Amino acid sequence: MRRKTKKDSTIVIRNDILKLLYAGMILEIPEADVRAFWARHPLPDAPSGKEEIHLFTTLWQERKYSSIDYLVDVFGDVEPFLVSHGIDTVAFIKKTFQRISRGMLISAKSILRWGKPFLSYFYMEKDPRPLILSVIEYFTDQLAPGVVHKLLKQKSEGIWHSATLMVMYSQAVEQLRLYKKVYIKDFPPYDCELWTGMLVQSTPYCMNMPPFEELHMLSDCRTVEQILPNENIAVTKDTLYINDEKYGEVIPFGTFCERNNLKLRKYKIPSKRVILVTGDYYCPERKRVVLHAGCAYSAPIYLYNFRYRKGVIKPDDFMANIIDEAIGDTVNGWADAQKSHEALLEKIAFKADVVYFKDEESISINGEHVTKFAQAKILRKMFDAYSKNGQTLFELREFKRDENIIYDPLNPNLNIRIKRLMKLMEDSCPAISITRAGRGKIQFNVTCKVSYSEQ
Repeated sequence: MRRKTKKDSTIVIRNDILKLLYAGMILEIPEADVRAFWARHPLPDAPSGKEEIHLFTTLWQERKYSSIDYLVDVFGDVEPFLVSHGIDTVAFIKKTFQRISRGMLISAKSILRWGKPFLSYFYMEKDPRPLILSVIEYFTDQLAPGVVHKLLKQKSEGIWHSATLMVMYSQAVEQLRLYKKVYIKDFPPYDCELWTGMLVQSTPYCMNMPPFEELHMLSDCRTVEQILPNENIAVTKDTLYINDEKYGEVIPFGTFCERNNLKLRKYKIPSKRVILVTGDYYCPERKRVVLHAGCAYSAPIYLYNFRYRKGVIKPDDFMANIIDEAIGDTVNGWADAQKSHEALLEKIAFKADVVYFKDEESISINGEHVTKFAQAKILRKMFDAYSKNGQTLFELREFKRDENIIYDPLNPNLNIRIKRLMKLMEDSCPAISITRAGRGKIQFNVTCKVSYSEQ
C-alpha cells in the first residue's frame, strides 16, 4: 500500500500559554526578577539593540508563534526559577490560570471563533465537561499543527468518569486518500503534568464549573535522570534504583499499553523500553510528587488521565465569562496584567534624546556625538519635522532646495550623504533608521521615543 508523508518541520505553537505565563509572573513576582528570568530566554529573531522590548512585546501577542523547542526550554526553567524565589509551582500555576484567564487556555474570541461547530452541543449537554475533553484535539490543531493532543478513551463507573488523553509529536500519513496522524519521534521532554495536564484540568472553570477533580500521569517522555538530576539513579536490565532503593521495573512500552488496555497500534508508536515507577517519589525542594506510581518514564508519548464526577450540572450563565471576555465587558486579572505589562515596556523602552548644536552644526543622541555639518543638518530637518508633526516620509528635493543644508545646488552630493547617514544610524542608533522609499524618497523609521531639542 502506497504511503505519502508530509515533509516534517519544526512544530510551532501559538503564544497563548507563554502570554499567560508571562502575565502571571508580572502580577506575582518582582519586576526585576521577571526580567532576569526572560533574559535567559531571548528570541532568536530579535532586532539588535532591542532584544528585551521585542521579547516582551512578542510574549504579549498570543497570535505570534514560537517553536516547540523554545516553549519547552522556557517551561523547563520555570520551576527552578520559582523554587529559588520560594514560590510553590503548583499554587502559582493554579492561581495564574484561574485568576487571569478563568481557565481559558486561549483567548475568548478564539474560543468562540474556533468553537462555532460545537457551541450548540455545549448548550444541549447538562454536563459539558466530557465534551470539553472531546474537542481538545480540534483546538490543538488550530494552536499547534503537528501536535496530537486527543481524548483516547472515556468510561464511566459509579459516580465517576475516567478519561485518558494523549500528547504526541505527529506526522500526517496519506492512506487511501485519508490523512492519519502517526508517531514521528519522541515528544521534546517537558513536564506534561504541570504544563498540559494541570492547564486542561482548569478549563471547566471558564464555564463556571469545577475543574476536573483528579489528574494522574500515565506516561512521561522524560527520563528519570532528567527529573531527578541530583539523585543517584541506576537502571539495570529490568530494575530502576534511586539512591540504592528499588523504585521501578523496565518493560516494553507495548506491554505497558496492554496492562492499561490502551490500543495505540494505529499510531505506529514504537515499543521502546520504558521505566514503570512502582512508588511515588516526593521532592522536598519542589514540595510535590515528581515521579508517580504507575507512570512509565522514557516513553515515546505523554499519557494522562482525569477522574472526575458525573452529573455536574452547568449553571445557566455558563458562557458568561467567555462572552464577557470576548466583548471586553469584564474586569479580571488581564486588566491588571495589561497595566503591569505596559509599565514594564515603558521602563525598558529605548529613548533617544536628540540635541542639535547650532554653533557646532553637530547632532548627538543620548549624549554621544553622531555627525556634523551637512549630514547633521539633514538629520536636524528630519527630527524637527518628526517631532512637530510626525512626518516620516521625505523627498530628496526637500533637502536639495534647503540652502542651509546644500551650499552648492549644482553639486549637492546628497545621495552620497544619505547613504552615509543610513550606515551611520545603523551603527549608532538602530532604533532610528533611514531607508529608501521609492524614486527620490527616503523613509525615516523611528521605533523608540524621541526627545528633540536645539541648543
